[in-house]
Amino acid sequence: MNPNDLFATDAAAAALGIEFIDGGPGHTELAMTVTTAMLNIADTCHGGVLFTLADSAMQITSNAGEAVAFASTANMHYIAPARSGDRLTASVGERLRRGKVTYHTGTIMGPHGVVALFDGTTIDVAVEST
Repeated sequence: MNPNDLFATDAAAAALGIEFIDGGPGHTELAMTVTTAMLNIADTCHGGVLFTLADSAMQITSNAGEAVAFASTANMHYIAPARSGDRLTASVGERLRRGKVTYHTGTIMGPHGVVALFDGTTIDVAVEST
C-alpha cells in the first residue's frame, strides 16, 4: 500500500502533528515539533508521545508493502530529553525478517542528537475478506 495513503489514516499521528517525511516498505521517516501540550511534569516531552512517533513510523514501515502487519513488541530507550519547540525526526527501518515476523530498529533525533532508541517486532497477518 502507498505509505502516504497509510499515513493519512493515522488519526493519532494527525492529532500530534506528526508529519510524513519519507518512506515505504523497509524504512520510514516521520517528524514532529514538540508543543507545550506534549510536556510532562518535568517540562520535557512525554515518553508516550515519543513512543507514538516511533510506533507510527514502524506501522508505516511494516504495512507499506504487500503484508498487513501488527506490532507484537515495542521498546523505547529514552536517552535525552526533548523540550517544547524541538523538532524531532523518527527513522525506523526493517532489520531482520524471518517468515511472518519482522524486527525493526529506529532512532528519534532532536536538535542536540539522539533523544531515544526504538525497537520492535511485527507479525504479518492474514486478512479475511468480507
